[in-house]
Amino acid sequence: MFRAHPFRYLLMTGLLAGGAVLAVATPLNDRLWSWLLWVGLLMILAAAMWWVIWYITARLWVKLTISNKRIIRREGIIRRYTSEVLHDHVRNVEIKQSLLQRLLKVGYIGNSSAGQDDIEIEVWDIPKPYEVKALIDEYREM
Repeated sequence: MFRAHPFRYLLMTGLLAGGAVLAVATPLNDRLWSWLLWVGLLMILAAAMWWVIWYITARLWVKLTISNKRIIRREGIIRRYTSEVLHDHVRNVEIKQSLLQRLLKVGYIGNSSAGQDDIEIEVWDIPKPYEVKALIDEYREM
């Protein structure tokens, strides 16, 4: 999660840390500042909910499976979408990375097959996309 979106992760961590500081440092006996305790607790709750939602969407929503015969992309938790491409049919493996993504070793990978004009299987924020491409190339006939 950090490598794919470092600024979003730092913002979430800052929200959690700021909420913790407000919740701990607020004097409880002073009525004038006691509302800061609730603001701090709300910040902690918001950061925790943000992390749980982000974790669920990043880890459980999209899965890429590379077997010895095919590439399978599954998407969704309640409603499912599955796309498969046999290694024999893979004609193009596309990788895109910005400078920051290259430094953090994360990127986009897309596969197109012989039967389609456009990219059929796409995965964003995948760690080490060139290692994934090497794994795909290992199984396909070239």
